[in-house]
Amino acid sequence: HTCRTPHWPATHEALAASGGPMRPPPGASPDHQPLQRHEQFISAFWLLCAIAGWAWLIGR
Repeated sequence: HTCRTPHWPATHEALAASGGPMRPPPGASPDHQPLQRHEQFISAFWLLCAIAGWAWLIGR
């Protein structure tokens, strides 16, 4: 349910259309930034924990 396209009431759509396209402010950064160093460490740690748990369950 989190990946569906929202459908707004007609009044909301009309207000959004009257405002024009969105223009990000100068110097704004993109939403999809690479993981930072500490985030890489945490994600690798949890991935290794998941693999170890899976291997332990399979090997029982």
